[in-house]
Amino acid sequence: MSNRPLTQKELEELVNTIWDSDSDESFIEPCPGSDSDSYQPSDSSETDSDDDIGDLSRASKRKQRLRIPSCNGASTSRAPESVTQTNQNEPEAESLGKSASSEMPAPVPTVSTYDNNRAIAGDKFAKIKPLLDKLLKNYKDLYTPEEYVCVDETMLPYRGRLSIKQYIKSKRHKYGIKLFKLCSGTGYTYNIKIYAGKESGERITPEGIVTFLTQDIIGLGRTLVTDNWYTSLPLAKRMLDSNTHLIDTIRKNRKGLPKEVVDKKLKKGEVAAMENKDGITLLKWKDQRDVLVLSTKHDAEMVERSNNRIPKVVFDYNSGKSSVDLSDQMGSYSNPLRRSVKWYRKIAFELLLTTSMVNAFILYKNVTGCNIKITHFKKEVIRYLINTANNENIDHELPTKRRRHHSLKRKDGENKHKTRRCCKHCYKKNNELHGGKYATNRTLKVDTYCEDCEGKPFLCLNCFNEIHQG
Repeated sequence: MSNRPLTQKELEELVNTIWDSDSDESFIEPCPGSDSDSYQPSDSSETDSDDDIGDLSRASKRKQRLRIPSCNGASTSRAPESVTQTNQNEPEAESLGKSASSEMPAPVPTVSTYDNNRAIAGDKFAKIKPLLDKLLKNYKDLYTPEEYVCVDETMLPYRGRLSIKQYIKSKRHKYGIKLFKLCSGTGYTYNIKIYAGKESGERITPEGIVTFLTQDIIGLGRTLVTDNWYTSLPLAKRMLDSNTHLIDTIRKNRKGLPKEVVDKKLKKGEVAAMENKDGITLLKWKDQRDVLVLSTKHDAEMVERSNNRIPKVVFDYNSGKSSVDLSDQMGSYSNPLRRSVKWYRKIAFELLLTTSMVNAFILYKNVTGCNIKITHFKKEVIRYLINTANNENIDHELPTKRRRHHSLKRKDGENKHKTRRCCKHCYKKNNELHGGKYATNRTLKVDTYCEDCEGKPFLCLNCFNEIHQG
């Protein structure tokens, strides 16, 4: 028997043959031992009864009134008519027999499907590759990464049988599909690589993963932050030669590390550092335990933080490493993932409904300046998509930032000392650099505030001009 696909004409003839044989009793043979002989063909009067037609009509109306379950205003919106409604110009069927079924048109596929016969041998992600390529292109076109970017892995939970399933004890979801991500800023995902196991012709190495994820931003002067699984001296040298800095923790058993720093015994708060001829600094700092950090842009400079002196490279590492964690945190709120046997379907939903939604949320906040919760943002996106499909005009509830004319005013009061407060912007900078105690004692106190900012914060003149210079 040939495995060639059916043509459109052959498909229509097959469907019509099935419809025409609906009333032919010889078309389906009864199973041995069945009670098919006790069932008699229904009378035409029974088929045309008002009760049966009424039940059919009510069932059709229930399908047309399909709604999205919710506890807010989004539940009042109908699902798209193109999905839930049938052709309203068709006359209502007068019977359920052959006369109605024979006039039904052949079904025409409206959604493109993936052809398994066209899959490339060994390509495990062939079914989702078009979707992944399209999304990654949009991620890169709509956002310019900040100075600090981070490479780390995340786990997509999956416990079914799968050759690429991984186990990472330190992750929240210990079993699943590993995704390597390049994130920036407050959690924007710029690039993704799905771990495919031992791929033919390609050796999966930490340096290769970093090179793949950073191929579009390499050489632009950014700073890459990674953890000790990716870090090595050859990677640092390669990044430095490509005008890209590298900050990361490193394992003490990596090749080429100076023993004078790695094996040195330190007391709490002490630092040992050494720089090689290529400008790569290895620093060891003792806090609760030994911390070994590699950097191409730092020396042994110390800064005040929370009443402690810590190396500036450690402070910058902690700041830059948080972007992947923020992306995972925002994606966990009202997560749409559900149990599924199809692992590729789970990846597709993760990309569409979690990663893309978080990226859209970050872009929205950057453009409008509005500080809203991601759950509120998701609800409004759902409302917009549903009502756009129905061509309905709605008033969206997403807030937009209104340009104001900000003015600095003096706080009224008889006793001037009672109305003085710390400058909010100065306090924030001192707290980040020197800690809370220093900021409380040394921050300038003023009696001027911005009347148009939210919360009416106290600001000095320099900070007011710096914030509202645009």
